[in-house]
Amino acid sequence: MRNDRDPDEPLITEAPPEELHVPQWGGDQWIESETDEHREAREEAEATAERERLDAMAVTRRQAKQALLMSGLLANVQPAIDDITDDTERGMVQIFWDDSTTFERNNPQLIALGEALELSDQQIDDLFIQASEL
Repeated sequence: MRNDRDPDEPLITEAPPEELHVPQWGGDQWIESETDEHREAREEAEATAERERLDAMAVTRRQAKQALLMSGLLANVQPAIDDITDDTERGMVQIFWDDSTTFERNNPQLIALGEALELSDQQIDDLFIQASEL
């Protein structure tokens, strides 16, 4: 059976709709509308899916450096690495920066580099999105 229903219009059924929706009687038929709980659950699932998508992102070295350059941050990378006080962490981040051919969003050294640059998680996400488009 083909569904020609406009997804922006409420679903009209002949029986009361599912428990996650509030039934509204439209005079001669039931109209299904989303409850607050269902909307919150859907929005949370969408946010989780987006977070997972961003965490799985990887960009090439070229893309990362171009995004940093375009954001005015490329010149700050080496000084930020140099300012990391823990020798081991500084060394790990330096090797990561010097030798990586790809940059993964959830890599611990990338997160440490972002912290050294005083970037928020959202700013790092935005840089990855920008880099992925280059």
